Amino acid sequence: TSHKNLLFATRQIATLLDSGVTLDETLQSISKEVDDKNLSSTLHSVREEVLQGKRIDAAMSAYPTIFNQTFCSLVAAGDTSGNLSSAFNNLADYLEESAQIRQQVLSAMTYPAILLIFSIGVVVGLLTFVMPQIVDQFIRAGAELPFLTQSLMTLSDSLPLILILLMTGLIALAMLYRKLNKNEITAIRIHKQFLNIPILGNFFLNAEVERFSSIMHLMMRSGLNLDLAMQQAQAVISNKYVAQAIQKAHVDLVEGKDF
Repeated sequence: TSHKNLLFATRQIATLLDSGVTLDETLQSISKEVDDKNLSSTLHSVREEVLQGKRIDAAMSAYPTIFNQTFCSLVAAGDTSGNLSSAFNNLADYLEESAQIRQQVLSAMTYPAILLIFSIGVVVGLLTFVMPQIVDQFIRAGAELPFLTQSLMTLSDSLPLILILLMTGLIALAMLYRKLNKNEITAIRIHKQFLNIPILGNFFLNAEVERFSSIMHLMMRSGLNLDLAMQQAQAVISNKYVAQAIQKAHVDLVEGKDF
């Protein structure tokens, strides 16, 4: 399901609920309007579960590939406060803003990514095709190759093996991370180290703080108090070290400390 289709469905749900249409009629209507068959079928299934007495956020959480944690948390907030139409309106605004930010990031990263790929391609091409031919001419002429040239030739000859080892190492590292990430304590330690990476660590931290602030704002706009808003916002934080810090702050808040 594309971001665009989900945004359209969310905005339409908000509009119909604002107009006084019941939730089950709204879901039935939107499931017929959306072009995405997968989203249409999912909305129909959510409606069936709602009619059977299930809360809408619980019904939506069964489809995490379409409705992520943030989406379900905001719907739950609106359902709890009795202001579901406002929650869907806030969700639609959030999805629009997220789409704009994603587009800006992609636009900013496109040129550096193309430049990096092109540069790597040029270096690999020079080492693989151009340099061996030039060096071969010097060898035939009986010239003694400098140490640097010999080193580059060794690198050129070993390039396929180096690339294979590099790919294998990256795959092994990814599998190790997935395994370690299953342990809560280990995951918190790893995620803390992510924040210490030069330049990128600050970017990761700012992204998490921005996400937390945005979700808190939307939760409270949907009618939740500060306590419940923090509890829901913590669930959408991907960095477990930051999530732990928010959890500790939430405990302190419940115990009576200032926000």
